[in-house]
Amino acid sequence: MADLTDFAGTWTACKGAPFSNHRFTWQLEGDHLEGRWVIEAADSRAARAAAAAGQPTRLECPIRECRLDGSRVLFQQSSGPFVSEFRLVSDHEAVVGAAVDQLPPEFVQKYGRSIEGHRVMLTREDARR
Repeated sequence: MADLTDFAGTWTACKGAPFSNHRFTWQLEGDHLEGRWVIEAADSRAARAAAAAGQPTRLECPIRECRLDGSRVLFQQSSGPFVSEFRLVSDHEAVVGAAVDQLPPEFVQKYGRSIEGHRVMLTREDARR
């Protein structure tokens, strides 16, 4: 079982275009964890054109209400209807995506391939271990 301190720090995924860059920053605030998830378009001709046209290329999602569940943190992004998970794979790797066991079975049946395809593997950025 993980401890909240195991999640604290900065985690990133930057594969380059056409994939989005992801950055999670988790901080201990007293006896709970707070986070920020930033999703940004990777540098590409399309991303530069979108930025030049004034279209957003970055999304910031504060995460304030989360709970520890074994080796993962469960949270709802932007008051959305579904629960997401930030699951530790090792001391320096984590996966973020839908918490499949928290979704309605009919949803998982219908969208299972899409759910798996949208999981993001993250690497701990700060060398705290």
